Amino acid sequence: MAGGLVFRSISAGDLHTCAVTTDDRIFCWGDNGLGQLGDGTTTSRRSPKAVAGTRRWATVTAGGRHTCAISKIDRRAYCWGFNNVGQLGTGGTANRKIPTPVAGGLTWLQLDVGLFHSCGLTRANVAYCWGMDSHGTLGDGSTRENRLVPTVVAGGLAFTRIDAGYERTCALTGAGQAWCWGTSPVGDRSELDRYTPRATFGRITFRQITTGDVRCGAAPSGKAYCWGFDAFGALGNGLINPNIEPVPFAVQTDVAFTQLSAGASHVCGRAVDGALYCWGQNTEGRLGDGTTENRQVPTRVAEPES
Repeated sequence: MAGGLVFRSISAGDLHTCAVTTDDRIFCWGDNGLGQLGDGTTTSRRSPKAVAGTRRWATVTAGGRHTCAISKIDRRAYCWGFNNVGQLGTGGTANRKIPTPVAGGLTWLQLDVGLFHSCGLTRANVAYCWGMDSHGTLGDGSTRENRLVPTVVAGGLAFTRIDAGYERTCALTGAGQAWCWGTSPVGDRSELDRYTPRATFGRITFRQITTGDVRCGAAPSGKAYCWGFDAFGALGNGLINPNIEPVPFAVQTDVAFTQLSAGASHVCGRAVDGALYCWGQNTEGRLGDGTTENRQVPTRVAEPES
């Protein structure tokens, strides 16, 4: 609760946060220099401020300097904030300070936004991406061609979840297989950039996936796997020296996770008993274990300060 509001979901971006209330309104707070709070201004907010308009919302996702949401009634997509490379999907590159329709008139199951790109799944489980195409981030087969409107991801696969990271994207099929594209490594035994979806190596299936500086997934058993470049222990494999894992590698713990979330050089997860664990870089105490020491394996978050 905040100011009498009750929230049912929340999304943290780079420098701002947005949340959906139980009565389907969006409130945002934090940095607003590029209009990413969607209240019609560029004034930063230290407390929740309602997004402009009377529309009711189903979901919201906050990224680097932009935000996207799905309307509740018609499942259309709207975006606002920074738009230098078309990450709002409006067909142009003008910044927007209020929710603006994404071009194409598609109806959406899910949206997720990264630093300079956005992706979504239609209600037919087709993946689209738009914005900056650095290193194949959009998955449409192009090398460095930014897209100003939603562009279908190559391969014709049906996905149930999608997660957009910094310069990469991953998605899950209905069977739980992970496919990734963008900056190397994507988990297919290669350290090459991939411009179309590639299946992760092995027969591991996932019920949830998260894309940050490393990629991690939670298997149906709750076992966690991570892959990618690691300089601070974010792979959770117990190694200290910087290394690259081009395939999913089991995190060294007996903890079973229901949810994982990868950030900048660190990962946190919620265990089946509700306990929180984090690992990786611990600058400024981001792991919450009461220290600033990097952790190479999951470490339980400390009890709240009194």
